[in-house]
Amino acid sequence: MTHSAAGDAGTATDDGVVYDLDARCTLEDIERGSRYLATVNGTVDYGVFVDLSEHVSGLVHESNLRGDPAVGDDVVVTLAEIREDGDVGFAAADVDPADVDTVAVPSGDEVGVGDLADRIGDVVHLEGDVVQIKQTAGPTVFSVRDGSGVVPCAAFEAAGVRAHPDVELDDAVRVTGTVETREDAVQLEVDKLVRLRGEAAAEVRNRIDDAVAERAAPADVEPLVDWPALEPLRGDLAEVARRLRECVLEARPIRLRHHADGDGMCASVPVQLALQRFIATVHEDPEAARHLCKRLPSKAPFYEMEDVTRDLNFALEDRTRHGQRLPLLFMVDNGSTEEDVPAYRALDQYDVPILVVDHHHPDPEAVEPFVAEHV
Repeated sequence: MTHSAAGDAGTATDDGVVYDLDARCTLEDIERGSRYLATVNGTVDYGVFVDLSEHVSGLVHESNLRGDPAVGDDVVVTLAEIREDGDVGFAAADVDPADVDTVAVPSGDEVGVGDLADRIGDVVHLEGDVVQIKQTAGPTVFSVRDGSGVVPCAAFEAAGVRAHPDVELDDAVRVTGTVETREDAVQLEVDKLVRLRGEAAAEVRNRIDDAVAERAAPADVEPLVDWPALEPLRGDLAEVARRLRECVLEARPIRLRHHADGDGMCASVPVQLALQRFIATVHEDPEAARHLCKRLPSKAPFYEMEDVTRDLNFALEDRTRHGQRLPLLFMVDNGSTEEDVPAYRALDQYDVPILVVDHHHPDPEAVEPFVAEHV
């Protein structure tokens, strides 16, 4: 074992740091020469028995003992020997437990979301940022992404009680827990969830940003038809695709609005299918595709106030009840005329980005102050 996971504290015998093992740590997590916090669990004529974790215990022989500790007392020890029969011997260090800095040593391996399906039943550590917080009647479910995917992490304080109230949306966190399955989907049962700060948080965010930028880039595909009019638009369409993939990777819902006619259906249904398939590869929650991508036809050949009112009501309710972000609005075969401006102006009061891909007569001067991309 190395203690880098415990904070790069270095050798405890030089700096006075004492390591405090997680309850699940084993003998493999111990190094010779380092100090560990232990608790006396029994006394005999020839020494005391101590526990360092649920799986690590041993004898401090009277020849290696300092003072006269009683059951329940904390002591600081170093590893003295591991015998052939598996018995472990410790030596007491000349340190008062009350006067030391302790560094937690967690158990388990560092993993990514993409590795979890192969680690069912294992205790692991995952670093990422929080993209959704949902309070259920039982646990609080934190959806955490690391760039390779998004996984629900269930933390239980009490039935219906918010766990880890200090952790908010977009916080960088380190989660320790057991990989389990719930309704055939991977979920992390949280033992410990820590909000990261400073350089640790910045390092996690930079790592996620790099991974998301790489995965959000759309594939370079050849069009199905040779159409000269399409070539000037391909770069702009690729940017729309990148933004949509980025939304999936940050667990932002997508509302796909289109005119309720033949070309609107032909344009929107393939996009919906592609997005739902991508969501299924990113999110461990099997219901994510249904919740995060919804296709909504509009009767009018523009985005009318009735549509925007309905969309905002559902979006704000989903944010309140399910901890979702506000959605991105993707307008297809609709949305590029002055008639769309009143609805766009209503959305402009909220964090709802708008993308438009429309073949009708555009009015860029009217709509482009309100839209992020317009093709």
